[in-house]
Amino acid sequence: MSRIDSGHALTENRHITDRAILVTSNPVMRLGLQTLMQRSACLFVMASPESMVEALDAIDRYTPEVVLLDCEFADQVIESLQQKQIAVRILLLSQNPFLIQGASEITRQHACGLCHTGAPLRQIELQIATIALCQLPRPGWGPCNLCSLQPSLRTPRLPLSSREHQIFECIGKGERPATMARSLGISVKTVESHRENIKRKLGLRTAAELSEAAFRWRDGGWRAASRVPWTDRRRKPT
Repeated sequence: MSRIDSGHALTENRHITDRAILVTSNPVMRLGLQTLMQRSACLFVMASPESMVEALDAIDRYTPEVVLLDCEFADQVIESLQQKQIAVRILLLSQNPFLIQGASEITRQHACGLCHTGAPLRQIELQIATIALCQLPRPGWGPCNLCSLQPSLRTPRLPLSSREHQIFECIGKGERPATMARSLGISVKTVESHRENIKRKLGLRTAAELSEAAFRWRDGGWRAASRVPWTDRRRKPT
């Protein structure tokens, strides 16, 4: 069962005030968020499109106040909304709390906040309630600096040591392990060890994901979560 499928409602006996569109192609994420919003009565979900085209059509049809938007479609949907001058409150959704793909600068500027759907239930409830109850006037198409959700869009500091940070930057420049070893005065084996530590700390599984994350970080289009991966918090068998 999804972690967002259960739990107590944030508020009780509230009147539904705002219409919402939930945009994601992930069926588990969709069902969990729909269930959560139904129980908390924070938002009324008018439609749950699974693609960018369906999302834009639903927004035109239902004119929602809030859009819960999977980062998978964020850039394209937000760019289209900006061109049409349609102002809505946008809460980005990311299933992976360590690698957010598709969250460009334009997306972070025009979104209200970012919700990690693998976060504790209470945190998700609070973020949804915040965007549902928001009464702050949107300053056109630009960041709302008064919103309490804004910190979730900021680029956190990488949870790496100084040497690991050097290695990560070298990866972002496209350098090979042998080149890194020569420039940093360490062995190739040590470089590979640092690479493995970086993957573990950032929740990355493959060398390809590591390279992509490093390239995106260098360009300002990748963000890592500030907390330690859950796999590091498990107790080791005794």
